[in-house]
Amino acid sequence: MFRWLSNCFCNIRINAKLSIGFGLILLLTVVIAATGWYSTHSIISRSDKISQISNINSLISSLGTQYAQYQRHHSQPAATALFQTLDTIEAQHLQLASLLTAPEERQLLTEQQRIIKDYRAHLSRIGESFANRDAEFTTLDSTIGLASKQLNDAVNDIVRASENAQQNVINLQAIRQLFQSIQQLMLQVHDFDYTNEAQKGRGALEGIDSIVHAVDNILGASHGEPQPNLQRAAQTLAQYNQHLQRFAHEVASSEAAGKQLFEASAQLDALNQQLIDYQATKRAGDVRSAQRMIVVSLIVAIVLGVLAAWFITRQIVQPLLQTLALAERIASGDLSQDIVVDRQDEMGQLQRSMQRMVVNLRNLVGNISSSVKQIAGAAERLSNVATQTSSGIHTQKSETEQVASAMNEMVATVQEVARNAQQAQRAALVADQQACAGEDVVGQVIEQIERQAIETGKSTAAMSRLKEQSDKIGTVLDVIRSVAMQTNLLALNAAIEAARAGDSGRGFAVVADEVRSLAQRTQQSTEEIEELIISLQDGTAHVVSVMETSRALTASSVDLTRQAGSSLEEITRTVSTIQQMNLQIATAAEQQALVAHDINRSVLSVRDITQRTASASDHTASSSVELANLGKQLEHIVKQFQT
Repeated sequence: MFRWLSNCFCNIRINAKLSIGFGLILLLTVVIAATGWYSTHSIISRSDKISQISNINSLISSLGTQYAQYQRHHSQPAATALFQTLDTIEAQHLQLASLLTAPEERQLLTEQQRIIKDYRAHLSRIGESFANRDAEFTTLDSTIGLASKQLNDAVNDIVRASENAQQNVINLQAIRQLFQSIQQLMLQVHDFDYTNEAQKGRGALEGIDSIVHAVDNILGASHGEPQPNLQRAAQTLAQYNQHLQRFAHEVASSEAAGKQLFEASAQLDALNQQLIDYQATKRAGDVRSAQRMIVVSLIVAIVLGVLAAWFITRQIVQPLLQTLALAERIASGDLSQDIVVDRQDEMGQLQRSMQRMVVNLRNLVGNISSSVKQIAGAAERLSNVATQTSSGIHTQKSETEQVASAMNEMVATVQEVARNAQQAQRAALVADQQACAGEDVVGQVIEQIERQAIETGKSTAAMSRLKEQSDKIGTVLDVIRSVAMQTNLLALNAAIEAARAGDSGRGFAVVADEVRSLAQRTQQSTEEIEELIISLQDGTAHVVSVMETSRALTASSVDLTRQAGSSLEEITRTVSTIQQMNLQIATAAEQQALVAHDINRSVLSVRDITQRTASASDHTASSSVELANLGKQLEHIVKQFQT
């Protein structure tokens, strides 16, 4: 395949090849640009989806704020704003559904739409609950106001009554307490309406129960006396109790629905976050895919560009190098090689022209070849003669230099041999005397050091015995210290017994004190002796250590002295070697006589070589004449070249 492609490109002109190469590079650049545009478009589309999902997330977050306002004010505009936000979210879902294609995304979007429908249903129920709750709260206010009016009327009835004044006073005090309880109840109800706390609702219900119970107690204490306003107040408070229970139920219902709304809002937020995470993951995947596509496109472009450049360069440079090599061979005089040209481009035309030039030069050189052969024969003979002449001359020179060098070396060697022989003889005698004296001294040193080692060993043994005796003294001191301590204790016991005996034991107590004092001084003296003995033992141990070290050094000195004796023996043997070398010097003198004979033979050889050089010079003259004639013929042939 490559050979076929190469053959096809061989016949294309160079400008067409360059156009193809640059066109391929431009095409690859367009491919890389298209890949980058497609990748960028995909990333931008994914970012638009994330932006739209984020908008939905902002709307979902605003639902909580709007519901808090609606819960606080129970106003229709707040409810309308909530439903409008839900409508906006559903519209955004419809727009987003047209952009999302993955099944996972559409499933999350469908789940969000279902939760929004549930959110709308819960919000409708909360609206109904808020309406019922507000109506009940209004009824509670009017009912409690009616009950207060009826209690005031009951107070007026009790004031106007003239019978049973004491009971009337008790009833008035109870009704006054009822007014205080009603005021506290109204505060609890308002607080319950504001906070929606179940505990405060239970407190309000317990308060109304206690008020109704108090009214019943007042009616029971009237002993059958008619109290129409008080009875109507009791009925009104009973109705208030019922409305309060329904109000508490509506509060609980709205709170439960509100919790469902918050749960639905949290689910919407979680699903929306999953959509954002999914889109972010997809965007990251798109970025990685875009990077891979761009890198792959770039690598392919680089590879194809390099291959195209290499191929086109090969199509141009390789034949150019072949042509250059052919020109170099022609310049160096090599006309034996032909080139086969099968190209039709400019490089093929150049190679064919070079081939025609090679053929013409080869024919021209062939005509010169016969004449050059004759010249070569004459030149060869002349060269042989010249070589013989030069060799003879160089040999003569070398032999002459050898004669001079040999004569100088012989004279210097003889003189040096004489001096060395005298010095060697004197050195041998001195070395022999010194070696003998050294052996005697070394023997005396060895005996002296060995005696010193024996005395050092005796000193070490004596110091060891001294240390053992010091240790025994320490043992005796321990016994003395123990006896002194026992004596001290006995004296102390005796003093105690004498003190018990009173006046009769006073003299014995004096003796006991003296004994104890003596025992204490004995103990102190024993401790001082012990310190001295410890110091003596430390000194003895140090001396023993030093003696051991000295004995080791003495043993080392004995070894070194014996080594010195061995060295002296080596010196003695070296002196014998020197005497043998004197014999070798005499032998060398005999060899110098033989060198003189060699010099004589070299001189004779120089004479013979000179004769052969004269004969070779005659042959060189005749060969030179023939070479001159052939040079004229070669000059005539060379005139055919144009310069």
